[in-house]
Amino acid sequence: MKITESQLRHLINEEIKLAMKNNLIQEKAKDQDDDGDNDFDDVRIARYIKSGKSKEDALKIVKKKSMGKNEST
Repeated sequence: MKITESQLRHLINEEIKLAMKNNLIQEKAKDQDDDGDNDFDDVRIARYIKSGKSKEDALKIVKKKSMGKNEST
């Protein structure tokens, strides 16, 4: 079976789109800090991890400067 370059490019693009879609769906459901909810702190932790920080460092930074919780109540 022969395949042209444009057909191959199309197949690769479709596979990349599918992989990206699956990855985004999986990442949306993650509770990064295991506190039982998926809030902005979880988003911040995921961003720190994507930028190269370890999960432990990201957790420390976010917990130190938590924006998602009101600690006075």
